[in-house]
Amino acid sequence: EFTIDYYGLKNGEDAPAWATRPSFQTDATHASGVGCYTVKAINGVPVNYDLGEITSGILSIIPASLAIKVNDAVRQYYSDDPTFSYSCNGFVNGDDERMLTPTPTLTTTATRSSNVGTYEIKVGETSSPNYSISYINGTLTVTPRTLVASVGNYERLYNEENPAFEVKYDGFAGNDRENNLSLKPTANTAATSTSNV
Repeated sequence: EFTIDYYGLKNGEDAPAWATRPSFQTDATHASGVGCYTVKAINGVPVNYDLGEITSGILSIIPASLAIKVNDAVRQYYSDDPTFSYSCNGFVNGDDERMLTPTPTLTTTATRSSNVGTYEIKVGETSSPNYSISYINGTLTVTPRTLVASVGNYERLYNEENPAFEVKYDGFAGNDRENNLSLKPTANTAATSTSNV
């Protein structure tokens, strides 16, 4: 709602009485971009006053707020990162991600060999003339891989010592080996040299 400030009114009036109320004109529309637009009031005819001209005003259209949020992601240890994605909250007037320049980039410090844990997914800065942009980073959760430790089948004669049992592994990734385990599994049995067949 455009309004007019008045100077020179008498008798304590806040506004003049109008024989014909002025109409407002501006080139700005609902879809106009950020910027300054002239607002004119024309064709007003006041009662009791001689109105020469109404000085134009300025309509300032300021950027709308837009939040870019990185969606959280999950992957296993020593796997490729999934395709990171983001969502936008605040677009108006049918706008979408095509309004952003450059296209936001999503990165993380996590590599294939990064340990199990959580890592920040950061969104690179972008811009759009009609939006004031804020950023919400996401989280990449690296989960454990499945490692199977197993012992094979063995045999020995009655009244002999047990053979050395070997633990075998299936599932190590990359250059990981048994020495990467903080606690190595051991293989044992209840059978002793005097155990029955």
